[in-house]
Amino acid sequence: TTLIGYYFKKGSNVLKDASLGIVMTTLDNSGKKINQVYTSWSKDIAKFLGASSKGKLADIGFIYFHEFVKKADGTYYGIGEAYRKTVSAGGIATKILARAGGGTGASAFQISVKDFFIFEFDANNKLTGVENVEKSMTRVLMPNGAGIYGPQLLALLVKSIGGFDFDYAKTLNEGKTLAVFYTDYEKIKGEKNKVVCGVISHTDGKYLVDKIDLETSATFTKVLPAQDGNILFVEYFGGEKKLEMNFKKMNY
Repeated sequence: TTLIGYYFKKGSNVLKDASLGIVMTTLDNSGKKINQVYTSWSKDIAKFLGASSKGKLADIGFIYFHEFVKKADGTYYGIGEAYRKTVSAGGIATKILARAGGGTGASAFQISVKDFFIFEFDANNKLTGVENVEKSMTRVLMPNGAGIYGPQLLALLVKSIGGFDFDYAKTLNEGKTLAVFYTDYEKIKGEKNKVVCGVISHTDGKYLVDKIDLETSATFTKVLPAQDGNILFVEYFGGEKKLEMNFKKMNY
């Protein structure tokens, strides 16, 4: 069993302070620690992604890890999504957190969610590489008072309202293939914005990205796991109070 999480400076307030990095602790069947590896933002991760300060990476911001997936060969893949605090001024795709009791209660800042970063760890939990998969930016308006929160708590708030694009991850082909599914809101110059479902797959050391246009006018969409080669696409139409579900074929 491997336990994975952030680690902090002794005495830190985890609700306000940034983490120092990632710690992976492997236990045997009796619960005895047999391996523990600390991967720091400033020393280890910065080698792949640039200078780091207090968990913030140059030109990227912070990274929120959705899942860590283990492949059949014992390697781990951390699925991260970049986010940073920015001034609210409209955006490519905006999601508003409503305040209970009426009104949006939105503050003057937002969280801008951007690319995926897939962290590769060997069977000994050592970081060996980071793959950057680009996608469109999503801007998530924050409620009043959220500016005092630290980066980890802000990420949890964004996740709770569906602000990240990540849907789920799984292994296929007897654990030899990693597949990461996500929903993106793409803006193409001169064209209408569109919703796409993407899948990032990794097999034999190579990454492949496939996307399909969902072509929907639904109020809310969600991608759920399905049998290999497919996704379950869920659409909710608010005006009609109607829910539709159908399978879509993906290539990976």
